[in-house]
Amino acid sequence: MTMSTTPAAPTTQQPDPEPVRTPLRDAPHAAPINPASFRPTLDLIKAKPEELKWASIPWQTDLWEAKRLAQETGKPIFMWAMNGNPLGCV
Repeated sequence: MTMSTTPAAPTTQQPDPEPVRTPLRDAPHAAPINPASFRPTLDLIKAKPEELKWASIPWQTDLWEAKRLAQETGKPIFMWAMNGNPLGCV
């Protein structure tokens, strides 16, 4: 069986244009925060007490210490493993 392949057409895509760079001193400035709307906005985005319950858990960063405590208290281990810093500081 013979297979024939046709060459792909060359792409004519233009390269990305150079980004426009504006010195910070010339960039548009944000409007000042309106003091009347600051408190309601802060209340809206601030964590509620029921959203902070996870912080009351005695999290362990040492696996062997977590294993020891789990055996002592008869509780399971919840393990979260990932590559990189859990705070995103890489």
